[in-house]
Amino acid sequence: MNVATGSTGVLQGVTVSGTTGNGVRVDTNAPLRLQTASTVITGNTGAGIEVSHASIANFNSPPSSVTGNGGPEVICPGGAPSFVVGNISLVTEPISGCLYFP
Repeated sequence: MNVATGSTGVLQGVTVSGTTGNGVRVDTNAPLRLQTASTVITGNTGAGIEVSHASIANFNSPPSSVTGNGGPEVICPGGAPSFVVGNISLVTEPISGCLYFP
Protein backbone atom coordinates (compact mmCIF):
# COMPACT_ATOMS: atom_id res chain seq x y z
CA MET A 1 0.00 0.00 0.00
CA ASN A 2 1.32 3.46 -0.89
CA VAL A 3 0.20 6.78 0.63
CA ALA A 4 2.01 9.70 -0.99
CA THR A 5 2.25 13.41 -1.71
CA GLY A 6 -0.19 14.87 0.78
CA SER A 7 -2.73 12.03 0.57
CA THR A 8 -4.23 10.65 3.78
CA GLY A 9 -4.33 6.91 4.37
CA VAL A 10 -6.62 5.24 6.90
CA LEU A 11 -6.24 1.58 7.84
CA GLN A 12 -9.17 0.26 9.83
CA GLY A 13 -9.67 -3.44 10.45
CA VAL A 14 -7.44 -4.68 7.62
CA THR A 15 -4.44 -6.98 7.29
CA VAL A 16 -1.48 -6.01 5.09
CA SER A 17 0.53 -9.19 4.60
CA GLY A 18 2.63 -11.09 2.09
CA THR A 19 3.98 -8.19 0.03
CA THR A 20 7.43 -8.26 -1.51
CA GLY A 21 9.06 -5.21 0.08
CA ASN A 22 7.47 -2.91 2.62
CA GLY A 23 3.90 -3.50 3.70
CA VAL A 24 2.92 0.20 3.77
CA ARG A 25 4.84 3.19 2.41
CA VAL A 26 3.98 6.71 3.59
CA ASP A 27 5.87 9.40 1.65
CA THR A 28 6.07 13.17 1.06
CA ASN A 29 3.93 15.02 3.61
CA ALA A 30 1.38 12.23 3.95
CA PRO A 31 -0.35 11.08 7.15
CA LEU A 32 -1.31 7.46 7.82
CA ARG A 33 -3.86 6.68 10.54
CA LEU A 34 -3.97 3.18 12.00
CA GLN A 35 -7.43 3.10 13.54
CA THR A 36 -8.21 -0.19 15.33
CA ALA A 37 -6.70 -3.16 17.12
CA SER A 38 -7.91 -5.36 14.25
CA THR A 39 -5.47 -3.62 11.88
CA VAL A 40 -2.44 -5.90 11.40
CA ILE A 41 0.71 -5.43 9.32
CA THR A 42 2.71 -8.67 9.24
CA GLY A 43 4.61 -11.09 7.03
CA ASN A 44 5.97 -8.60 4.48
CA THR A 45 9.53 -9.11 3.19
CA GLY A 46 10.63 -5.53 3.97
CA ALA A 47 9.64 -3.14 6.73
CA GLY A 48 6.10 -3.18 8.07
CA ILE A 49 5.72 0.59 7.58
CA GLU A 50 8.16 2.99 5.89
CA VAL A 51 7.55 6.66 6.76
CA SER A 52 9.57 9.25 4.83
CA HIS A 53 9.88 12.89 3.73
CA ALA A 54 7.97 14.70 6.52
CA SER A 55 5.19 12.12 6.80
CA ILE A 56 3.40 10.80 9.91
CA ALA A 57 2.22 7.37 11.08
CA ASN A 58 -0.46 7.88 13.74
CA PHE A 59 -1.22 4.85 15.91
CA ASN A 60 -4.60 5.43 17.57
CA SER A 61 -5.87 3.52 20.60
CA PRO A 62 -6.51 0.67 20.81
CA PRO A 63 -3.16 -0.03 19.13
CA SER A 64 -2.64 -1.73 15.78
CA SER A 65 -0.21 -4.64 15.45
CA VAL A 66 2.99 -4.36 13.38
CA THR A 67 5.02 -7.53 13.83
CA GLY A 68 6.78 -10.35 11.98
CA ASN A 69 8.00 -8.39 8.96
CA GLY A 70 11.34 -9.01 7.21
CA GLY A 71 12.79 -5.59 7.99
CA PRO A 72 12.25 -3.14 10.83
CA GLU A 73 8.61 -2.93 11.86
CA VAL A 74 8.55 0.88 11.41
CA ILE A 75 11.38 2.74 9.67
CA CYS A 76 12.04 6.36 8.69
CA PRO A 77 14.94 6.06 6.23
CA GLY A 78 16.09 9.68 6.08
CA GLY A 79 15.47 12.87 4.18
CA ALA A 80 13.15 15.32 5.93
CA PRO A 81 12.23 14.17 9.47
CA SER A 82 9.26 11.86 9.75
CA PHE A 83 7.13 11.06 12.76
CA VAL A 84 5.41 8.26 14.62
CA VAL A 85 2.78 9.27 17.15
CA GLY A 86 0.46 7.43 19.52
CA ASN A 87 0.22 3.98 21.02
CA ILE A 88 2.93 1.69 19.61
CA SER A 89 2.62 -0.99 22.30
CA LEU A 90 1.92 -3.69 19.66
CA VAL A 91 4.93 -2.81 17.49
CA THR A 92 7.38 -5.61 18.33
CA GLU A 93 10.65 -3.78 17.60
CA PRO A 94 11.80 -0.28 18.36
CA ILE A 95 11.05 2.16 15.58
CA SER A 96 14.08 3.06 13.47
CA GLY A 97 15.09 6.60 12.52
CA CYS A 98 11.71 8.21 13.31
CA LEU A 99 10.86 11.00 15.71
CA TYR A 100 8.41 9.48 18.22
CA PHE A 101 5.76 11.28 20.25
CA PRO A 102 3.53 9.17 22.53
